[in-house]
Amino acid sequence: MSDGRLYQLCQGLKRCHFLRNLSMIFTNLRKAIQKGFQEIFKSVKRLGSLRNLRLGFPNCRHITEMRMYDISKLLESLNFLQKIYIDFTDCREITDAGIEFLLKETEKLPYVQKVEINIETCGKLHPSAVRKMKKHKALKFIYEKVFELALEEKSSLKDS
Repeated sequence: MSDGRLYQLCQGLKRCHFLRNLSMIFTNLRKAIQKGFQEIFKSVKRLGSLRNLRLGFPNCRHITEMRMYDISKLLESLNFLQKIYIDFTDCREITDAGIEFLLKETEKLPYVQKVEINIETCGKLHPSAVRKMKKHKALKFIYEKVFELALEEKSSLKDS
């Protein structure tokens, strides 16, 4: 996405005061675009009527803990959200701390009914982070079968 298109997107979002549904997919987000990413979030934060938010970051290998923090702060400002879907497929820099930022903020949202976080092929996540996700009140998450098998394996080792 060029700077010009990014500016147009931000300007357009500023005029959408009554927007209820928003879906933005950022595929293969490059490190150079990260500043623009923050500008987009500033515009989205002004959408007080937003009920459903879908963010996609497939194959964005530069989504780090800091970006996860930015995403959680975005969610914090959208008090009327009811449904949240975030796709981190193949975002290999996501960590347990980043997931925790998101979980804390989504739990604070008073009207949230459903949260889906896709963490498929996010290599740095520990099975304990997945366990924490299972305890979240509205969270339905999608993850690799590998995590499930790792949890089962650890459980069977403890039982032995």
